[in-house]
Amino acid sequence: RWARRVQQPARALPTALWSLAKLDLELPAGSLAQVEATVLRSLDDFTPQGIFNTLWALAHFGGSKPSQQLLEALVAAMLDRLEWFKPSELAMTYWSLAKLKHALAPVPLERLQGRLLAVSLDFSMSEVSCVLYGASCMGKPDPLFLGQLVKQAFAMSHMWSTESISILAFTLGLIEHSPGDRLMARLRAEASQHVEQLGPHSMANVLWGFARLRCRLEPEALGRAEELLQQRLAGGELRGQDLANTAWAAAWHWDCAPRASLVAALGEQVLAGVASMTLSQLVRCVLCLSTLGWRPDAAQAAALAALEVTVPASREGME
Repeated sequence: RWARRVQQPARALPTALWSLAKLDLELPAGSLAQVEATVLRSLDDFTPQGIFNTLWALAHFGGSKPSQQLLEALVAAMLDRLEWFKPSELAMTYWSLAKLKHALAPVPLERLQGRLLAVSLDFSMSEVSCVLYGASCMGKPDPLFLGQLVKQAFAMSHMWSTESISILAFTLGLIEHSPGDRLMARLRAEASQHVEQLGPHSMANVLWGFARLRCRLEPEALGRAEELLQQRLAGGELRGQDLANTAWAAAWHWDCAPRASLVAALGEQVLAGVASMTLSQLVRCVLCLSTLGWRPDAAQAAALAALEVTVPASREGME
């Protein structure tokens, strides 16, 4: 059935891909090459929505990495139709390219960011957040482009959700861009007020982003965050990058002296979650926890010593 569907006209394939991604499903095994061939063959007939749907879906398929040839062809098609993209489609296309870690050449990036800037007043708060995330992942952002979007995000603060707060804190921290004392105070107040509603991923983003910006939550909120972290660590809800970011941020937020129980819980979760961590994440966790006074017991030390990690040749000596 899938094989028949990908042979249908250009309008059907992007919709099928989008639907799979929306349902959190992966591409059927071995079908990516067939999908790529069909897209490349029929790309001239793709609408802006079709290009957006395809890139958005590819960004959500964790197990299927598209080829550079396909991404470059989709970018070229996008640039040819740039004026016809709806603001929402353009914002999410930019997010998708960032999520796919596809670097744009200077001229295409300038064209795309210029168009995003021209339609930015039509963005929703969610779309502003996605464009800011994209900007943080596309190299050093243009100051005018970044400044306009940051101002717009804060002007829409009455529409912030916990996701908006999380993305804004993470993005500003990633590029180490402080929006100024007044706006930072607003973000701090909103994050502190909604700390109870922050999920595990959002909590990790907020703590990490604020630490990068050398800012702490309000004292009462920070105390509650420490309690929530212990609960989520006990439930195994922090893994991989979120766990590494939380361990790194803990030293800043709690002056290198968080509760011993939090440090112990972080250490236990690191050992329990080794399978879901990259080498870089594992090394950062262990180093950060050691600065917080974590000392593995005999069994934990043996487990760490028994780990076998293969370092790619290109990264030897970096960790």
